[in-house]
Amino acid sequence: MPTERELKVGCFIHVLQCHCSLKIFIAITGSIFAISFLAFPLSGGSWEWDLNNALGFLALAGLLYLTVPFRGVRNLWLHEHFSYAVLGIVLIHAFWFLTVDGAALQYIRIGAPAYMWAGIVSVFFLGLSVWFATLPARQHVYGGYTSFRYWHRLFAIIAIAGATYHIVQSGFYLHTWYQSVFFIAIVVIVTFNRSLKTGIVAAVPARPRTFLLVGTFASIIFALLRNSTQ
Repeated sequence: MPTERELKVGCFIHVLQCHCSLKIFIAITGSIFAISFLAFPLSGGSWEWDLNNALGFLALAGLLYLTVPFRGVRNLWLHEHFSYAVLGIVLIHAFWFLTVDGAALQYIRIGAPAYMWAGIVSVFFLGLSVWFATLPARQHVYGGYTSFRYWHRLFAIIAIAGATYHIVQSGFYLHTWYQSVFFIAIVVIVTFNRSLKTGIVAAVPARPRTFLLVGTFASIIFALLRNSTQ
């Protein structure tokens, strides 16, 4: 049986790990949002437009955070439910435009801009990644854990690539070439630099409610600044 001192030390370490995990998520989210303010920081459309696009930035930040390697059954459970929250934000972002702006329907038809189709592809592969990772779908689709890891990561990479192209090519908030370069660099580094993430990884991933709370705050600030001069 662990002593009282060992229990206290374990609790203290757990708290530090949670704080480290939160810092990682805030760093990723802050970087994604901050790059959009490097040029024309106060330009925006409307409260509805900017708030919904902020959810798009938030969804990508959540996707990137999901690439951080966490181990353990409990952490896998948190990873799974975090992905549900990210998928929920993605669906809100996608269907919000379709419900409040009739003109948005033109962007999901044949002949629509490539960046819109990239967004649709991103949603599709994120949905596949989340769905096929659940039981019993995982057992029916994949032959084993190695196969699951390969396809799960591939679907995630396609989703991230599609979302990145969707954001960069739309040009709504990344108005300059250097913003696009910084944005793509952040995405590539977080997605593929596994050694860096392994070096800073916390033992406890952020909870879905943390993602939603921090993301809501960041999205409101984004929309507030974009509409501060209107």
